[in-house]
Amino acid sequence: MILDLLRHGEPQGGRLYRGNQDDALTEKGWQQMLDSTQNKTWDFIATSPLIRCADFAKHLSTTQHIPCQIFDDLEELGFGDWQGR
Repeated sequence: MILDLLRHGEPQGGRLYRGNQDDALTEKGWQQMLDSTQNKTWDFIATSPLIRCADFAKHLSTTQHIPCQIFDDLEELGFGDWQGR
C-alpha cells in the first residue's frame, strides 16, 4: 500500500497558528492543491472535516471519480490561546 499525505494549500488569513480554526482556502491555496495533484491518481481519499481540507478533497473525489470519506479524528488539534495568532 502506498499512502500519500497532502497538506492543505494557503488558507484565508495567511500564516497563523490555525489549529482547528475552520478557514477556507484562498484562490492561491486552491491553485496550490490543483498543482500538487495534477497527473496523479488515488484509490481513496481520507480527509479532515475542516473546510481547508474537506472542500478540496470533495472536489478531487468528484473529478477523479474516487471515494472520499471525512474522518473527525483527522481534525487538527486546537492551539488554545495561540490559535489564530
